[in-house]
Amino acid sequence: MFGRRTSLIIIALIWLLCGVALSMCSYLMQLHAPITSSNAQAAEKNSYWGEVCSGDDPEPGQKDTVDCRQVVTDPQYGYVILFWPKTTHEFVKNEVGEIEERATTAWFSPYKVPVAQLAMIFYFFLFGWFFFVGVPERHTRGWLLVPLFAAFCSLIAAVYFIWVMADQDKWCPICMRLHVVDLCIFVLLVLLWPLRRERVGDGGVSQSARAETRGSEIPAGESRGVGYGRGGVSFWKLVVAGVTLPAAIMASSFIYRDGQLERAQLLMQQQSTLQFVWRSYQTAEPVNIPPRPTQVSIGSPQARLELVMFTDLQCPVCIRFEMQLKEKLQPMFKDQLRVTFRHFPICTDCNVKSKRNLHPNACDAAYAVEAARLQQGSKGYLAMHDLIATPSMNEELNKRRWEPADWEKLASRAGLDVARFRIDFAGEEVRQIVLGDIELARQIGVRSTPTLYLNGRPVDALARGMDDFWLTIARAALRSNQQPASQPTLGPTVDDAGQ
Repeated sequence: MFGRRTSLIIIALIWLLCGVALSMCSYLMQLHAPITSSNAQAAEKNSYWGEVCSGDDPEPGQKDTVDCRQVVTDPQYGYVILFWPKTTHEFVKNEVGEIEERATTAWFSPYKVPVAQLAMIFYFFLFGWFFFVGVPERHTRGWLLVPLFAAFCSLIAAVYFIWVMADQDKWCPICMRLHVVDLCIFVLLVLLWPLRRERVGDGGVSQSARAETRGSEIPAGESRGVGYGRGGVSFWKLVVAGVTLPAAIMASSFIYRDGQLERAQLLMQQQSTLQFVWRSYQTAEPVNIPPRPTQVSIGSPQARLELVMFTDLQCPVCIRFEMQLKEKLQPMFKDQLRVTFRHFPICTDCNVKSKRNLHPNACDAAYAVEAARLQQGSKGYLAMHDLIATPSMNEELNKRRWEPADWEKLASRAGLDVARFRIDFAGEEVRQIVLGDIELARQIGVRSTPTLYLNGRPVDALARGMDDFWLTIARAALRSNQQPASQPTLGPTVDDAGQ
């Protein structure tokens, strides 16, 4: 239909669409893997296609109809069942009482191929076909029926899958994008079909006929082309193009298999780590942590669980855990978790037994939040704390040693009386509070930050970032809401931690 240059542009567009589609299929194959952990799912949601799949939060009272995982793992949508004949042999008695062997052949379905895997095969095939075969021309346009038929089948399948999603009222945004890509590829393949009548040259011979004539004049020892494209394409190029289909099948199968094995190993590793930290938590002896009258907590005073956190306000790990605490753990526990902050700066200015002056501004940061508390109570403490415990402020604290004037500017931003803050910041009271926390931390074995105690039981450092660990405890706390908060044993067993 178009000239050779335009046809090359169309093929380039097909390749581009195939590349985008392969990226989407790769993500869908991750969702197909039946062995996943919560951390792997979180990683999927953090990817670009994961954000596309998550969609917008539904309005209150409305049903969430966007669920890529449920759609692609649905038997009607996500898989194609491959049936295979199987012959079984059994020994039975015949009419005369003799034992004879009878063979029965029946169709069964041992293989379940993800639709995303078949889609990857289709896009790999288009890549290989046009790479080796090239631009179609009028006299050999019949060969274009091969990719055109494959695209037509893909389009018919897309219509069926859209009908399935509409019937179940569950939509996969990535799947819809793939169906649009299939439509675009089919349209581009139709546009590639050569319709222009070829010009007839001198002697009434068309250009294609001349090309065929030139192609037939092949010196001895050289193979004859099949006439596809300018000057013909060798038979071996068509063979290679055809081989790309089974090669793509094998490649995508290995990708899927390796993805499953990787996820299985990851899950087993995480489950073993979860079992370890859970046993460590369950078997640990509760530690007596006397409450300080001036300590600051967040969360409900009636919460069953108290998480005591010995923290260093210049510690990046502490800041990351506090972000996790706000974004994940507090919503997870609802009103059943109270968090209490205690000081343990890794700084020799106040923590004289510390082996390293790892965070030179940490003692002053602890003095600053306590000075804010002296002025405005817990409200002032948390206002100053929230200004300090941020990634951007942590970078500033790690650049240089802060002067008292820097802390006074921060106090002004927190809405404090700077003159009073200056006095309290330099006073003995805040130093005694911080020193008391440090001495208590030393007595119970704190050596690093953040160190956590849940209802008096030490929480292993490995458990800090394990959502499954906290989820197990949260479920137990919500199930046992009637038990007294002072009881340190929550009730779930090691088996619960493996769920």
